[in-house]
Amino acid sequence: MLYLKLCNRTPVAISPLHDKDVNADGTKKKPHYHIVFNYKGNKSFEQMDEMARALRAPIPERISGLTGAVRYLTHMDNPEKYQYDNTEIQVFGGFDLESCLALSTGDKRQALKEMLGFISDNNIMHLKDFADYCMSDRAPAGWFELLTERNTLFIKEYIKSNWQKENQVYKE
Repeated sequence: MLYLKLCNRTPVAISPLHDKDVNADGTKKKPHYHIVFNYKGNKSFEQMDEMARALRAPIPERISGLTGAVRYLTHMDNPEKYQYDNTEIQVFGGFDLESCLALSTGDKRQALKEMLGFISDNNIMHLKDFADYCMSDRAPAGWFELLTERNTLFIKEYIKSNWQKENQVYKE
């Protein structure tokens, strides 16, 4: 398989099969994949076009940012589109998927604010209830990771203080 030879020489990420995408008029798009190559140096359009032809792919597009392109492989930042599973992204050639899928510091702060708002708005009184929600398909992308990576104590104390305020329990 030619594409595997090409993919093993260069860091590359391949989307899950996009078989649930729809056009603006509601008709289904032809099933397809998206491929992101990550070169250390610049490649000319001709070099990329040659590779695209070898893969029988459409004309290649230059991307403005690696992170955004990788997040598009599953429509992470496009909630109006079908959400594909990040675990189905295939990587070859040493592609560092985790760093591309990670939220920026600003995004993490914003998501944390949204999480605290959700806790207050939904009167969450137990960490378990919030963790269960974060693990569900209903939770926004990244909430479970944010909860479990360095924020658990803070969120637990926030939930506890909400419970104490609700029940007027204060320690002197």
